[in-house]
Amino acid sequence: MKFAQDIYVYEWTDMYDNNCNSYYIGGSVQALIDPGLTRHLPSLLESLRFDGIKETDIRYVINTHSHPDHFEGSDSFDPSQVKIAMHAEEITFLQGEGAALFDLFGLSRPKAAINMILTEGNLSLGNETFEVILTPGHSPGSIGLYWPERKALFCG
Repeated sequence: MKFAQDIYVYEWTDMYDNNCNSYYIGGSVQALIDPGLTRHLPSLLESLRFDGIKETDIRYVINTHSHPDHFEGSDSFDPSQVKIAMHAEEITFLQGEGAALFDLFGLSRPKAAINMILTEGNLSLGNETFEVILTPGHSPGSIGLYWPERKALFCG
């Protein structure tokens, strides 16, 4: 659902199944934030198509953290076509004890090729500048992505 110019919000409302809210930033950015669980990705992509956004429009997949309900769907994107991003602290967590979360849910750890390592500070996407804010707590490398120009914060 279009929320504002170039900002789309896809709220997860099924109280009987787990997933996450997802966001898409259009314009020159073309970033999907938190693709969710792989089994729900087709529904998310259909919602994007309804809003005029094709899967091939997605240039970045930004993961706010590595929990399965936010990150697993990243595995569905071709890393030669899409930058798959995660904070360096979260990558370390995922390669260690964070992988156990997938086992708890009976899922295999995604083999998504994280080819864009985030660090705290400014991040250029398209013609826009964002701020990556490290917010450890929910997981060691959780982030919020802040868009100062729009005063919009995307968080997991």
